Amino acid sequence: MQLQKHCLLTSFFIMICIFLYSQKQANWWYFGQNAGMSFAGGPPVVVTNGQINTFEGVASISDVAGNLLFYTDGTFVYNKNHIQMPNGCF
Repeated sequence: MQLQKHCLLTSFFIMICIFLYSQKQANWWYFGQNAGMSFAGGPPVVVTNGQINTFEGVASISDVAGNLLFYTDGTFVYNKNHIQMPNGCF
């Protein structure tokens, strides 16, 4: 009986792991001096195309598919093409 419970519980966790997927809204991170990381394709990849030059107060937003929408350094907001957005300053 105990073995059956163990097998059932193990099977349940395996099935959950197969069907779970991460939220991709945080696939892109920009920080520091034009530095960043992409978690979009598996292991993290270094990216250096960001426009941010700061030590704090950064945020980046992606859509549910993991595509970068915009990011900010707390002063300016940049779109997915790394261009400052109209009215995108505080």
